[in-house]
Amino acid sequence: MNDRSIARLAAVAVASLGLVSGVGAESVTELASNRIFVHAIAPLTGAPIRNVDSVDWSERANLLIFDRRGLNQYYNIFSITPEGFRLGSLTLERGGGITDLHNCTPAWHPSGRYFVFAGQNRGSTDYRRSGPGHGWHCNLWLADRDGSQFWQLTEQPTRYNNPRGATAAVFSPDGRWLFWTGFTGADAAMTPYEQRDLRLAEFSLAGGRPRLSNEQVFQPGVRREFYESYGFSPDGSRLLFAANTAERQPWYCMDICALDRGQSEPILLASNPGGWDRYAAYSPDGRKIVWSSSRTFSIPFLGQGGTRWMAYLRSELWVMDADGNNPKQLTFFNRPGAPESNGRRAFIGDLAWSPDGNRLAVVLYRETRNFDVESQILIVSLGRDAPTTRSVATAPDEPAAEAAAAPEAAPAERRPPAGPPAAPRW
Repeated sequence: MNDRSIARLAAVAVASLGLVSGVGAESVTELASNRIFVHAIAPLTGAPIRNVDSVDWSERANLLIFDRRGLNQYYNIFSITPEGFRLGSLTLERGGGITDLHNCTPAWHPSGRYFVFAGQNRGSTDYRRSGPGHGWHCNLWLADRDGSQFWQLTEQPTRYNNPRGATAAVFSPDGRWLFWTGFTGADAAMTPYEQRDLRLAEFSLAGGRPRLSNEQVFQPGVRREFYESYGFSPDGSRLLFAANTAERQPWYCMDICALDRGQSEPILLASNPGGWDRYAAYSPDGRKIVWSSSRTFSIPFLGQGGTRWMAYLRSELWVMDADGNNPKQLTFFNRPGAPESNGRRAFIGDLAWSPDGNRLAVVLYRETRNFDVESQILIVSLGRDAPTTRSVATAPDEPAAEAAAAPEAAPAERRPPAGPPAAPRW
């Protein structure tokens, strides 16, 4: 499939989006999960934006914001309209002329006037683990919408023997709180991330100077090892995150969890013993959650300690009720013969809802060769009931991946020491 064909298919898909999500259209999130189907899938633009890790969608600005790996292999942040126009570079000036720094995992402020992101510390030389997904040696930064002003929000030093950092920050719906993933600096055996925690702080713009106050650090559950922050419920009463909270649960078998205001015990929303459940988001009305899950696949091994998960993982896009009931698979990128499948291994990464709740911006990873993967942003349009035809426009095919090696035996586990009980307040 050539670029011209992709552009034509993308135009058809965009037109179909208008039918599904036009003004006054019913939000699919009002339906039972078993009546929600994918009606169209298209790249963000006719020439797909590749090597993306994180994406967010602003209701006020109606802009997508995402991070993308550049030719120098460092990530920077960009914005673009959902139709694929007005691509803007936002963080190249943050380093004061230093371009070899990661700027990643962006999220909009509810006003649409600012965004928060993780920025690698100047002087840090750990390229691999300072990028998205890790966040070592990073601090949280705030920028205005066009990337002309920057303010540092946290003060984590660069330490190589007990790494600290911050990543995956998300604002509360009223903009008064910031929720993110941090690092304890303690070793978590057999994980590529060391020991993580969750953090919450009040955010203010008093006097035009952004600042955080009353920072809280917590680790819900028993395992206290892997955490990843995704956001708040639309009413602000519940936190959404992934974690391996149970005894002897390896980090790469994380579950989608929630934590209610005033509570310390996590709520397990998407239990999938031995499986991968990650990258979750509430719908704008709070009725549904979408997330990435491997629950229909048998994946016996993801590398020693889960360190090669990108080389073996398969996952699909799922939807469930906000209380965890009625889960349903939405995509079939890994099913041969499905409209969205091109025969290559795929998994779902970060995702964000459109303001009307009828579309999703999804980061899709597909295998290229030698177990390597390449990512791009797709716009997934949802609709009522199964469509008679589905519009799917994809990127040009890459060389087929080589056959996967036989899985190795899983290593023995070690449990990190227990920490204090979780009791966040917001």
